[in-house]
Amino acid sequence: MGYNTIFELVVSDDIDKQELANKLFNILNTDDNGLPDDNERYVELAREQANSLVYDGEYYGRWYSYMNDMKKLSALYPSRWWLLTGTGDDSGSTWKAYFLNGKGHKYTDDEFVDWLVDKLHSTKNKLRDAYVRSNLT
Repeated sequence: MGYNTIFELVVSDDIDKQELANKLFNILNTDDNGLPDDNERYVELAREQANSLVYDGEYYGRWYSYMNDMKKLSALYPSRWWLLTGTGDDSGSTWKAYFLNGKGHKYTDDEFVDWLVDKLHSTKNKLRDAYVRSNLT
């Protein structure tokens, strides 16, 4: 089972929304074998999801294949950055996933803060060492 998520989609540049909605629909409406789904209910859900994400900027529901789907979408627009944010309605947990040129990475806010603290600590040590070396007589 699972819980619903509020998905918010942002793209780095202006893009033709109708073209984007159609491409996203084609991705969402494809089964595991790469064939278009012909189940009327799923076709309608895929169209609604694509339109909600593109025209409204968000979609409320379940989207288990979002990482693979967004990688496929970003590969179609290789020069654009994509940000997909998810907020779970049960737990309130939030994550972000960035996509560029068919690749993606997902992280929570806590993971990002941990990464940033590590980078800042490493940079501080490097700067301190450079300062000490430059002031040696």
